[in-house]
Amino acid sequence: MIINFSNNNIPERYRTSSKGGNFIGFVVFAIFGLIFYHMSTDMIKKGQESLNWPKTVGVVMESEIYRSKDGEGKEIYSPNVTVQYNVYGNEYQTKQIDSSGPYSTSDFSSVQKVVAQYPKNKSVYVYYDNENHADALLEPGVSMFPRLLKGTSYLLFFASLYMLVKFLITLMVIGTIIVNFFTKKNIKNQNFNFETPPNKNPDITYANQDLGDNQIDNQDKKINFKDDGFSQ
Repeated sequence: MIINFSNNNIPERYRTSSKGGNFIGFVVFAIFGLIFYHMSTDMIKKGQESLNWPKTVGVVMESEIYRSKDGEGKEIYSPNVTVQYNVYGNEYQTKQIDSSGPYSTSDFSSVQKVVAQYPKNKSVYVYYDNENHADALLEPGVSMFPRLLKGTSYLLFFASLYMLVKFLITLMVIGTIIVNFFTKKNIKNQNFNFETPPNKNPDITYANQDLGDNQIDNQDKKINFKDDGFSQ
């Protein structure tokens, strides 16, 4: 018996899902959702904590726009600002502008505005972690980027849940098709193999006839005994 489970036997709307596309989508969306969620959570936590950090005065040592290219060859830009500050006689440097950390974008004007706020040799306030003086930033609080990143993680979670539901529905449909196939096959085999069971009861007519013949033979024997003179 050969069973063909190719895509030709599955409805059109389930063919892509039968290749595992929904499950792969669930895994991909879930992984990126977790990554974005943890990244945004750390950024938001740091931004909220920085509101209570002590501050000191620092000097901008370097301020420029860093240019690079992405995987598609498109030019992207990032602000490269270095500030030197002093805490209890120890010198430190930071490149963090806000809690979102270093970033790159294709929007040149937005990066240009950031660099313009921190020209070289300008004195600025630096907010540092009192438990780790090397961890510092120029703008305390939570910026817009980590909030958008967390919102994106939620969307990815919903997308992964949707793909998981589609995957489970596909499994149920395929399982139903397989069960129905084997059920119909068993019923068909039972119909082909059906035979009238033999009659296990003996033929009552012939049994009665044999019994009657035995009674006649016994009577004949009795008559013969009388004729020979052996009867009492």
